[in-house]
Amino acid sequence: MATFATQVEQRYRDQLDTLGPGALNALYPRDFGYSFIALELVDSQGNTVDYFAWPILPDEVVDVDMTLTNVRKTMFGINVQKNQTFNPRTITMRGDFGRKFKVLLGGNEITFAGFGLSIANNKFSVVSPNDLATEPPQFSTVAKNGYGCVKMLESIKDKSKQLDNNGRPFSLFLYNPVLGNNYQVEFVSFRQSQDKDHHNMYPAYNLQLIAVAPFEQSLRQGIKNLTVGYFQKKVNTIASNLRGALKSLNVASI
Repeated sequence: MATFATQVEQRYRDQLDTLGPGALNALYPRDFGYSFIALELVDSQGNTVDYFAWPILPDEVVDVDMTLTNVRKTMFGINVQKNQTFNPRTITMRGDFGRKFKVLLGGNEITFAGFGLSIANNKFSVVSPNDLATEPPQFSTVAKNGYGCVKMLESIKDKSKQLDNNGRPFSLFLYNPVLGNNYQVEFVSFRQSQDKDHHNMYPAYNLQLIAVAPFEQSLRQGIKNLTVGYFQKKVNTIASNLRGALKSLNVASI
């Protein structure tokens, strides 16, 4: 038994050294997790509008699954009623992004077919400014500090409740290889805070999402034109290019 366990561990180490953790998660998503979380906002045509990958993982991620089972005691025994449909899950995250600038790779990995509504195109809201107001400029679309990352989350939250250019609702997807689950989600709450624990210098966030469908089910229903393989490839590309992106970033690009 010990010999077999040693062989399995050696096989794991060999593949980890050769492929990396991202590819290992893509090949065996039910066996190995991956430290990566992202939100993707798409329009009714399946075009990516905004994409945000956490540059720093949350302090806590909680995925709660309350089973839809009704148990009642009757005069003649116990009555159990079960529901086989997908049960909406509650996902909560809390944390902060620190003070320093973080490289954002999401925009470099996606061809924005819906670029007109994208944060990368300085569009933080789908509502047009009035005649006397203009969109505020962005200091950088390549890197954001902790405050800027929280504002990106806030913008995605606001857009997810509005309509796209076709008058149809956006769809929001959560990719969470940390716990091995990917969902179509909706925002329930989004809380920003600042306190002395953060030296009153950068905000913390606490958000709650509700999963309304598994990612694969959303694909079957035609809500999105991406495939799981595409998502896995994108994760692997981001992981493999991280070191190169950090080296290439300089003062001029900020």
